[in-house]
Amino acid sequence: MRAQYTNKTTLIALVARKHSKVLIFFLSSILVGAALLRFWNLGGLGLNGDESIYAAQALILSGDTELSKYFVLISRGVSNFLLNQAIQSIFYTVAGFSEFSTRFLSAALSVGTCALVFFLGRDMYNKWTGLISALLLSINTYSVALGRIGYLDSTMVFFFTLSILMLYKWIKTGDPKWSYILAATSAAAILTKVPSMILIPIIMTTLLVVSRGFRPINVRTLTIFVLIFFAGLVPAFVQLAMNFDTYLSFSGAAGSRIINVPITFYFEKLLEYSGPFFIASAFFGILISFVRRTKADLLCIVWLVIAVVYIQLI
Repeated sequence: MRAQYTNKTTLIALVARKHSKVLIFFLSSILVGAALLRFWNLGGLGLNGDESIYAAQALILSGDTELSKYFVLISRGVSNFLLNQAIQSIFYTVAGFSEFSTRFLSAALSVGTCALVFFLGRDMYNKWTGLISALLLSINTYSVALGRIGYLDSTMVFFFTLSILMLYKWIKTGDPKWSYILAATSAAAILTKVPSMILIPIIMTTLLVVSRGFRPINVRTLTIFVLIFFAGLVPAFVQLAMNFDTYLSFSGAAGSRIINVPITFYFEKLLEYSGPFFIASAFFGILISFVRRTKADLLCIVWLVIAVVYIQLI
């Protein structure tokens, strides 16, 4: 009996090891493909207008005082708080300024987001869901396009996705460490680009409504979470205090602009950049979630609804 048990245990271990190797192979292949799409001829074109602004701000942060005569370390309309540019400045210090080094951060974090999507899909569902999700994101035209330009979006999406992953791990396991990482990554996402504040209603809704059935969240953990979150936003508070009049002026100018677009604007953009296959895949995924209504499905639906409402309101 002992010999049979030992043989069975050994067989299970061998099968698990084989599956693990297959999983690593597929994930590695997806990430290599994602990297090729994003890094191929990355510095082949000159910088566009917004790329030049972000690059100049990063160069100032890296020590280029000459550019401070022409650019300010303040975002128009309070859209960001220079975290992306601060990280970018490190690349300039190490590798110097070029089109490639300007876009390297976006490309690298865009590939990193594909890996995060795998882990999120694996933890919420299973490894094959994670692999398919990573594959679809790796070849998504919109994701590839944003990963090939030196904008703030890839950095924001990376921290945003990491925050969602930490949120799920927190409510699933109840382990406080995930909440502390969530607080830091959420602050980082907001410092990168202010629209990431949508994380606040997502987190609150998840904790107040959707987390029923998961492990309860204690007051001490929640208190530390809030403290870490606001500590992470200190750079934003400092920038606002030091440049309050300028921010007020920029915000007023941005608020006076009239945006006259149809209600279907964002859907049309998704269709244009991602294509009908991705729209159809998303539609069927949402439909299946409504039918199955597992805890993970419920979370995805709530997050999606909050995101759609937020996007339409702004």
